[in-house]
Amino acid sequence: MRYSEQQRAYNQARQASELAGARASAHERAFLAARGATDRRGRPARCLWQIENDAVFDALEVEYQADPEAVKLQKADMSARAALIKAERDLVAWALSIVPAGVRSTLAPAAEKDHATRKKIIDLAMRLDASTISSRVV
Repeated sequence: MRYSEQQRAYNQARQASELAGARASAHERAFLAARGATDRRGRPARCLWQIENDAVFDALEVEYQADPEAVKLQKADMSARAALIKAERDLVAWALSIVPAGVRSTLAPAAEKDHATRKKIIDLAMRLDASTISSRVV
């Protein structure tokens, strides 16, 4: 199966975003485990937002934001997410460019406003073999 440039870019951006998110989450879990932070049920907290006690949350949040590694990982995660959003927009635009004009006029507004429609367009676009598309269409 051959991918278009937009499909490849989306795939790479999605993988980079998942990897950056996983790294940031792992660092946050390790940070919380090292400090013995717990959620409302007394279980080890996996994320800062799970801490119910406001005073504990505030203290840990300040400490976490002061950690240069945490800040670096959060910036990398946000950057990867921004790249994914751009790649997603490009993929949807490409997918809409290869459908008939009548279908495009119906789907384009929905792709802008409706998350489910956008995800369905992305799913269908990623299943498409780019070699089956006429170069005159794109």
